[in-house]
Amino acid sequence: MRASWLLGAVVGGVVGVHGVQAQPAPSLPPGLERLLTGELSPGLVALLVNHVSRPEALTRLAGALTHARPDVRAAAARVAFVVGARGLLPTMARVLESETDADPAAEMTRALATFGDPTRDEALIAVWTRLGRGTAARPAIAYAAARGPATLNALSALRDVDDSDPTIEASVRAARPEPSQVLGLVERALDASDPVTFHAALDLAGRRHLEVADTVLIRALEPARAPEIRAEAARHAFSRRGESALAPTLISALLAEAPFSLDGADPEGQALREFAGRAAGRPPTTAPGWLSQFDDPDGTVADLVTSPRIRALLTDRERRQLSRALPSFSQGPRPVVPPGAPPTADAAVHLLGPYPHGFMPDLLATVGCDVKKAQSAGLGAGAAELTLYPDGRVARVSLINTSVSQTACANALRVLFMTHVTRSRPDFGERWTAVAPLDQDYIACRESQAHDAFGRTVRGRGRVTAPKKTRHVNPTYPDTALRAGVQGTVLLEATIGTNGCVGDLQVTSSVDPRLDLAALMSVLQWRFTPTTRAAVAVPVTMTVAVRFTLR
Repeated sequence: MRASWLLGAVVGGVVGVHGVQAQPAPSLPPGLERLLTGELSPGLVALLVNHVSRPEALTRLAGALTHARPDVRAAAARVAFVVGARGLLPTMARVLESETDADPAAEMTRALATFGDPTRDEALIAVWTRLGRGTAARPAIAYAAARGPATLNALSALRDVDDSDPTIEASVRAARPEPSQVLGLVERALDASDPVTFHAALDLAGRRHLEVADTVLIRALEPARAPEIRAEAARHAFSRRGESALAPTLISALLAEAPFSLDGADPEGQALREFAGRAAGRPPTTAPGWLSQFDDPDGTVADLVTSPRIRALLTDRERRQLSRALPSFSQGPRPVVPPGAPPTADAAVHLLGPYPHGFMPDLLATVGCDVKKAQSAGLGAGAAELTLYPDGRVARVSLINTSVSQTACANALRVLFMTHVTRSRPDFGERWTAVAPLDQDYIACRESQAHDAFGRTVRGRGRVTAPKKTRHVNPTYPDTALRAGVQGTVLLEATIGTNGCVGDLQVTSSVDPRLDLAALMSVLQWRFTPTTRAAVAVPVTMTVAVRFTLR
């Protein structure tokens, strides 16, 4: 019975541009009266997104912002943001002054930083200190996505609260600084002996195909530098700088008698020194201990060998071993992109989210979507092409048919797509294909890691234990692709959370939309042991390959 009246509130929902104010109808639409009087929950609040042109719905939303439950406050702030309800900003500012939960703090920070007065920034940054390490990550990333490059001026304040790699890296990426700002951040972090920000800036420079000057890398490789900074500079020299030979001065700096890691047994440090020696003309190491690592390379070595420069230094035996161990290695080196080339789109297909804690499961339950039944039909997910505003909100939703037959599930998916917010600043009118899995296990797993700050990778400062897969699910070959003779290997970038679940997931090398979706639905069901650094679980990002072969 509960689902029947709520569906009436969703069916008439407009999937289109937010902010267009419709003329109020003389009477309440079907189901809206119950939305205005029912017990507040994240799912009920989410359904208000279809009715924000009505003052009654906005009043209900304002009340939800001050609710005792943090998940209700977070859902209300998300809906207020995606519909551009600027009239609710004063309420959010008052609530944020004493907010102690990361989810509503992040959602309110995003809205205030996007639509509010810049003079509020000091108050928004003060929230990080109140929340503390770990929980400050989400509002900090939301602030970065809203404020853009101006966030770089606040990095020192964030570092004082949370100096973890993923938090700083995710914040820098979300800000989308200009190329000159990225390179300037590299030098400022080096001058400040700040390895975490140095890593984040170099990683973004690599993603943007920006050329960090040899003189900067040579300074970073000085023997007196911290081992973490030396290692970051070495990785960048090898992994992000195309196929040309290393300059002799840079090779000399790489071979300086100084550690690359705080852990002398670190396999990546050994690999960096080995390849520096080869670049200098020294013969390759052939000891069994060295060669054995290519049969089952850890994550750091696997990442290094994707570079064209490292590939050129491998022996034939090492290449054969890596081809057997890493399917992606046999596909050849990454294409070399000219320095300074504009960044490409992050993904052809990616997972929807993240949402505030409880938002997605409560919405599905509130409308009566039978997730278990949906899993057994079609793709077991919803998909849509989203057109985005520069502030990360969804401007338009174009649904893609994925055989979701339940009306309740289909309408819940529309609400999820309308309330999606990107973590970084998209270009105006940028389009993403997003997937919303109707998978109970995935949803529960994702909920349990909602507060992870997803950076790209885990580096230095303590021995890293790489994740190991504990559950593998083969992809289902789409019938239409099979009949059409479509095959190939889909590459995805998967972020493994602190609980071993797949969190952020996006296609980075597309073959065909049908195979992309099938690969994504397969990988999101994989499970791993948590990655640890210095015995502490941390999120980590890795590249995975899903191969579709006609037999």
